[in-house]
Amino acid sequence: MITTRMRHLLPAGFLLAGSLLAGPTWAQPADLILHNGKVVTVDKNFTTTEALAIRGDRFVAVGDNETVLKEAGPNTQIIDLDGRTVVPGLIDTHLHMASAALNRPAVKLLEARSVDDVKKLIAERVAQTPPGQWVVASSGWHESLLSEGRLPTRYELDEVSPNNPVFIPRGGHVVTVNSKALELAGIKKDTPDPKGGVIVRDPATGEAIGVLLETAAYFARRVLPPPPAPAERARLLRETMRELNSYGLVSVVEPGIDEPTIQIYAQLRDAGAMTIRTDLLYRALTKEQVQKGLSQTSLRSDDMLRFAGIKYPLDGGVEGARLYEPYQIVPGEQPDPNYRGVLLLPPGGEDEYVEGLKLAAA
Repeated sequence: MITTRMRHLLPAGFLLAGSLLAGPTWAQPADLILHNGKVVTVDKNFTTTEALAIRGDRFVAVGDNETVLKEAGPNTQIIDLDGRTVVPGLIDTHLHMASAALNRPAVKLLEARSVDDVKKLIAERVAQTPPGQWVVASSGWHESLLSEGRLPTRYELDEVSPNNPVFIPRGGHVVTVNSKALELAGIKKDTPDPKGGVIVRDPATGEAIGVLLETAAYFARRVLPPPPAPAERARLLRETMRELNSYGLVSVVEPGIDEPTIQIYAQLRDAGAMTIRTDLLYRALTKEQVQKGLSQTSLRSDDMLRFAGIKYPLDGGVEGARLYEPYQIVPGEQPDPNYRGVLLLPPGGEDEYVEGLKLAAA
């Protein structure tokens, strides 16, 4: 199934969502026909055919060019694929779309291939930023792309940003910051690791090097500037959906959001501005949060947006995932030979965790 809101994307990406239905000629003409291509139906035989026809938000014919073109009327939009391939739209079952939207104005590090590249990109943003204001990078990258294979340290970031706090997330579980940011976050040499987190330290001096894992990252996150106003967040989210459409994505599971973000999604849905079908999961750690999340079931669900359940972050991700065996030592990032990840149980321990699960199950 596709929506009329998706049709403008077809000439560029030629990706469609849903089941491809073959059938007899309908009384009403099609709104859109794609022909002269390779249509991958993903039926039980993985059939490839030449053309398809759509009326409203349904496929009304799939087959050879001659058969499908019979569905055309005087107002049908007809696109010659010129041999291009059409496949069902892609579904990402774990995509933090709202966070990706907030990343749009941030410094992009995906093309960086060394710590010096990261420093250069941060320096360019610092040059455009008044002293004292935050410089924030996008989380959409990974330090394995760098020749050094590690995150930059506070000292390296200080070289290009001595007066602006710098916040560089990598994914949702790890950040690295400079000295100004550590100061604002209140992290000192004697600051203990929080439960479920690690302040990575220099083995020789014990000083924090700027890398913060899991819950330790919240020392820095809580002093960041507030998110944009809802109208701006909605605009960024619309742009993000359109970008994802251009990659062929038509549906995502949004894993772990709060009430304000749910409201932004609902406003976009009500305005007819959703171009990604979205399943929402409420982020909950405690029993009380589970109860609060379950109250979101009052959200009106439809073809483009629905409340799908609770996300419970029991351990971290990548470097934070709870393991039986210790992690590998990574100089400058993971120096603890006994580190096995984190376990993010609620204050009531396993008993409270199970109570939350029972609430969600019921």
